[in-house]
Amino acid sequence: VILAGGMATRFGEVVKAAVPVIDARGFLELKLADAAAVAGRAGARVPALVMTSFATHEEVSRLASALARPEVPVRVFSQAVSVRLTSAGALARDEDGRPSLYAPGHGDMSFALRRTGALAEFLEGGGRTLLMSNVDNLAATLDPAVIGAHLEGGAAVTVEVVDKVPGDRGGAPARVDGALRLVEAFAFPSSFDQDRVPLFNTNTLVFDAARLDRDFELTWYAVRKRAGGREVIQFERLVGELTAHLPSRYLRVERSGPEARFLPVKSPEELARRRGEIAAMLRARGS
Repeated sequence: VILAGGMATRFGEVVKAAVPVIDARGFLELKLADAAAVAGRAGARVPALVMTSFATHEEVSRLASALARPEVPVRVFSQAVSVRLTSAGALARDEDGRPSLYAPGHGDMSFALRRTGALAEFLEGGGRTLLMSNVDNLAATLDPAVIGAHLEGGAAVTVEVVDKVPGDRGGAPARVDGALRLVEAFAFPSSFDQDRVPLFNTNTLVFDAARLDRDFELTWYAVRKRAGGREVIQFERLVGELTAHLPSRYLRVERSGPEARFLPVKSPEELARRRGEIAAMLRARGS
């Protein structure tokens, strides 16, 4: 599963999946090329399920249609659409007076898979395991060793984590009422020293696909953002919260060097800094 939704805001309103990374090849093209390389080595098909949003669906669908091949069939499915609120709780509107829309976060992934029929199609086709990653993390390649670790571990979810470095902000594994799960930074008690947790969530997860075929009571978090020059409120869910409902294991992976599996790109400046490292990593893996 490739997460290519969101609001297409960090790259100057350009859909990130289409942004050129190496030799004019974009994020999505490189992700699908990795899947094709794995399919070729394994002599098998590797279906790709690409989640879009209303802001990215048209462009990603066009790309997927052009990039699909027999060994890597691409199924594009869209996450839900929601409306923003003002700080007073009223319906937020854009400059033209229309409701201000947004995509409600990567926590919509399992719901969108079911709602669109993409999960049912995958399961009916014999699919068993799903590797989910962000389209901008090209280091999260389809590695048989990672899939093997997931299957050997026996949990419904395997979460890739890396050593935490200064500046990391996000989820981390922690025990809640005795059970290990992902906890977002803002959900820790204010008195808790988060530096005590040395690991950081990469948002690359492996799932037993059949275990996603149900509804989950995920928390809706209020997030304050700016849109149209003013503060708005939008409600989002987090995919990592699935670990509160499904047994999970945690796999420590590298974040630098040829074995790196966490090289996210969140801005054009970060892409410029990391382009050489990403190119070297992909060459080393034959992707």
